[in-house]
Amino acid sequence: ETPRRVWDRFSPPDFGKLGKNADQNTYNLDSEGFATNAISEWWTLFGSKPEHSGGANWIFSDGTHGTRQVTDVARATGEVDAMRLPKEAYWALQATWDETPRVHLIGHWNYLEGTVKDMFAVAKADEVELFINGKSHGVGTRSLDTLFTWKNIAFKPGEIKVSARRNGKEIANQTKQTAGEAVALRLTPITAPGGWLADGSDIALIDFEVVDAEGRRCPTDQARVDFEVSGPAIWRGGYNSGKENSTNHLHLDTECGINRVSLRSTLTPGEIVITARRKGLAPATLRLKTLPVALENGILEDPPRVIDTSLADRPDVDSTALLKLAELRNAPPLPPVIAADSKTFFSSFAYTGNGAGGIEEPVTIGMLAYSDDAVLAITDIPERLRKASIIRTASKDQSYWANDYIVATARRNFELIIAHDAKSKKPSWLKDYEETGEKLLVNDRPMKLYSKILKADENLRIPGNRDQGVVAKSGLNLLLFCRPAS
Repeated sequence: ETPRRVWDRFSPPDFGKLGKNADQNTYNLDSEGFATNAISEWWTLFGSKPEHSGGANWIFSDGTHGTRQVTDVARATGEVDAMRLPKEAYWALQATWDETPRVHLIGHWNYLEGTVKDMFAVAKADEVELFINGKSHGVGTRSLDTLFTWKNIAFKPGEIKVSARRNGKEIANQTKQTAGEAVALRLTPITAPGGWLADGSDIALIDFEVVDAEGRRCPTDQARVDFEVSGPAIWRGGYNSGKENSTNHLHLDTECGINRVSLRSTLTPGEIVITARRKGLAPATLRLKTLPVALENGILEDPPRVIDTSLADRPDVDSTALLKLAELRNAPPLPPVIAADSKTFFSSFAYTGNGAGGIEEPVTIGMLAYSDDAVLAITDIPERLRKASIIRTASKDQSYWANDYIVATARRNFELIIAHDAKSKKPSWLKDYEETGEKLLVNDRPMKLYSKILKADENLRIPGNRDQGVVAKSGLNLLLFCRPAS
């Protein structure tokens, strides 16, 4: 645990000190130590152990959950502070977990003259090289899988850069520069998509920073900023992590050169003017407008705005296939040939995919192939499947081998048939199945058929489309079919 405001023991104004009652504190980490500790905890407790499949980040933001430390007004367990401003641990864990190639140099580059300290970077890479003002300081010592360390680096004003490489090629880099003398304040608004609504509850967040003449944030600035506000909004302010009773005032300190405040709209639309001041710095003024909304007896008619979380576009389907589907869906279904006294092939069926799975239905031409997709349909079936049932699962988890795991138990002897996309790599577990040489068509796209006989009470395990990794996005998810054994 640590608040965002304390960089490390070499950085003013705190130089690693947590302030009042620090001697009673149980964690005593700074932001740099918190970030490297996050990597250490992850790797030693979970990432390096083959019996663990992953881990969860228990606390995302600082807050009043649990008991707070005596040096702070919130429990400092989060990767972001209580205003959701990221700590160094946020960026370090992002570089560790994200699939996008990243490298993060922990800390800043605004130390006092004569400072010599260790520098750290995080990347999923073979090696990371450090440069200061264009001069290489070599490849960092790799530990904990993603942490790279350079010992006793002397601070020199200018530019520090890290370059991460994999198989000899650069996959990511990051550059930080020494900020100059603080000259001005800067305000940056954050509102929801569509603007700030005058509905009496919508919030605008405003980041305020101290910057140099080039607009670079001054990372060691920590001092009071005063605000003036006019217009139809209610000031909700922010907080300072090391000060009690700091909330909801018209003044607040920067922490590491930045902090964040909030305002709530009223039911009256109009212009709100926010000005930030500090003696010796150029002030900053921000003008925002709240937008009128339709209210009926105090109730908002429009639904709440949400961030777009729609799934990726489905694979393209040409118009001829769609016309064929329209014709086929009007055709009468093929009659089932399953004995009346044996309604199901499985006595148990567990599916961990992101959708429905497990219902057995007679196969028909034109039926939807998956439980969650209104486009992908069966356009032709071979003779083998004309006396079969389909067990539909979800299509949307096709790319994630861990998400469509199937565990089932056979009720009786029957033939299990797997349809697998002919364009996708064959998974290793299909070696136990015989390729029939027949093909099923889904939107006129071929899927190969593989068959085996299951005995009564035999267990079935299907680990997904691939043993590990991600299948091609263009691939179809597998399909399961059952029919009476010959």
